[in-house]
Amino acid sequence: MKSVQYTVVAPEKIEERQVVIENIPLNYVLLKPVLASICQSDLRYFFGRRNPEVLKKKYPLCLLHEGIAEVVHGNEEFKKGSKVVVIPNIPCCIHRKSGEKCFSCKEGISENYCLDVKFMSSNCDGMAQTYFLQPAECITKLPPDISEEVGVLTELLTVTYRAAIEANINEKDKVVVFGCGPTGYLMASLLHFGKNIKRENLYVVDINDEKLKNAKEFATTVNIKDGTIQESFFDKGFECVGRNGSEEAIDYALKLLKPKGTLVLLGVSEEKRAIQTRTILDKGLIIKGTTRSTRQDFPIVLELIKNKKFQKALLKIVCNERFKLNSKEDLIKAFKKADDPEHYGKVLIEW
Repeated sequence: MKSVQYTVVAPEKIEERQVVIENIPLNYVLLKPVLASICQSDLRYFFGRRNPEVLKKKYPLCLLHEGIAEVVHGNEEFKKGSKVVVIPNIPCCIHRKSGEKCFSCKEGISENYCLDVKFMSSNCDGMAQTYFLQPAECITKLPPDISEEVGVLTELLTVTYRAAIEANINEKDKVVVFGCGPTGYLMASLLHFGKNIKRENLYVVDINDEKLKNAKEFATTVNIKDGTIQESFFDKGFECVGRNGSEEAIDYALKLLKPKGTLVLLGVSEEKRAIQTRTILDKGLIIKGTTRSTRQDFPIVLELIKNKKFQKALLKIVCNERFKLNSKEDLIKAFKKADDPEHYGKVLIEW
């Protein structure tokens, strides 16, 4: 089977490479990408927004890890022609031929913290190819009552679901989410539709009214450029801003949390950020980081998004314009669209 790989070899440079998939290893399936959404991490690697020494170790690399694929050659569980959600986090117990586990996995720590993980579009190739091999344990069926447009958001939703677990969320909590980009919006929607946090107890904070308007139906929205949050003493907070805005968001969150409150960090920043430790100490706050998700999170999230109201909310951040992937130029256009500061929402790529 011949496959074309759209490989990033340097910042803003993609090469089309033809490879031959000669055989399908035991416990693997052959997949054909159907639909993918662009993640901020894809943009970091495409535009070269990481330390040059880090990028040297990453390139060449096929990007895209949030997506739906069709089974070309499967097994008893995954039949040819069936649609699946790709699980990009491949822990050591799966990709190591010996099956030996790393220290973290031996200790029973959740596999999103695996010390020898293979993560698609980070340290192994992602979906930007016409066919690819995937461990059968790292896919899950797309239910027939969930559209591809909703299903393509599953991976990022599992990240927010894992963050909710880290925060030990319960439905009586008063919660504030900082940032209403795709991660923040999905975090807030997961909290409302998946964790039953009532609108009056769920706040979403940003500096952009266009972003905030999407969340008004299920959350109280606040533009902090126009004012401050009158409420205080939140039980839990989620920082989903990242990059240059993360420092200000964290500082504001620390002020709003009640004593012994919890702040979970999802926003990615490549640089060091100053944090007000006095507030953390005086309040006895708990600060947690979280990354990625586990295979076990995917079926749970897919069950949650069978909720039609949840689906309607999710579709609000899906970009109407799609990019058909026939050449490297198509992929470059899609990345530039997703990076446009005037654009909001998840950009989709179809094959």
